[in-house]
Amino acid sequence: MANWDDATANVKIRQGISVALVVRLQELLGLTGAQAARLIGRSRSTYSRHRNQDKELDVPEAERAVRYARLLALAAETL
Repeated sequence: MANWDDATANVKIRQGISVALVVRLQELLGLTGAQAARLIGRSRSTYSRHRNQDKELDVPEAERAVRYARLLALAAETL
């Protein structure tokens, strides 16, 4: 994801991004379920339910998750 340009990210987001991306961000950043849900703009209960069912994110949620993942990759690369 870190090496995706904007066009590639847009295509991937529209094709569908699994909630597993948010779960991975949650693990990497040490977030609680409520914090991870807030990160993508979803309620904690909906996030938990979708996480347990490994559903795909809606487009706005996927955009937020990809944005955070790309920022995290840039931060890691910088440091």
